[in-house]
Amino acid sequence: NNFYLRSIHYNPIGLPLHTCPPTDWRNPMIIDGYNAILELLSKEMGVPYFDTRWMDGAIWDGAKDWCHLSSRVNDDQILYLVASSL
Repeated sequence: NNFYLRSIHYNPIGLPLHTCPPTDWRNPMIIDGYNAILELLSKEMGVPYFDTRWMDGAIWDGAKDWCHLSSRVNDDQILYLVASSL
């Protein structure tokens, strides 16, 4: 299989994520909804779904630039995705 779906990462809640009314879709509740849709789609399409939230869920708001995870976490996720897709 050369096609799969994977979970979307959380983004730290900074400007403009905490404005009222919201002006950005990247808040944890919305991303959880998108991930639920991706998981359902993978079942309907018969393609693998890789959920990496267990790897970054506890540190999702710790990025130095408030956006990108550390290279160590990214490397671990790449290894996991490659190993899982073999």
